[in-house]
Amino acid sequence: MKKLAMMFLLGLILAGCGAGAPTATPAGTAGPQQTPQAAGLGAVQGVLVDEQGAPIEGVGVYVAKISVDGIISFSPEADPRAITDAEGRFTIANVAPATYAMAYWTPGPSGLIYDPAKPDLAVQVEVRAEETASAGSLKIKRP
Repeated sequence: MKKLAMMFLLGLILAGCGAGAPTATPAGTAGPQQTPQAAGLGAVQGVLVDEQGAPIEGVGVYVAKISVDGIISFSPEADPRAITDAEGRFTIANVAPATYAMAYWTPGPSGLIYDPAKPDLAVQVEVRAEETASAGSLKIKRP
């Protein structure tokens, strides 16, 4: 009986090991970020590509806050984010309704994602409650 109880306890411990894992899984995979999770929140999806249009895998994509006076603040630790999958796709879930600037982070370069047609303007996306906004195809220099 003790052996059975120990095996049960071990099973519970092992099952709980993934409980603290991030909810931002790459788009295109089964996971909680495919649609907005919480009432009143939205999501952002898109594709991250390099200058030649090839997808970029494993890059953190963020929504950065824009203040009322137009200042963009970017915090990789706090902002809603997702990691791009092998096709460069991402979905950022649980985003509060607002207009955001798109940003990226890698261990090397990081920063805002600029509009190729207007190089001095960061790509912006408007998030609405319980909707998924499209950021489209976002182009950066390959890290």
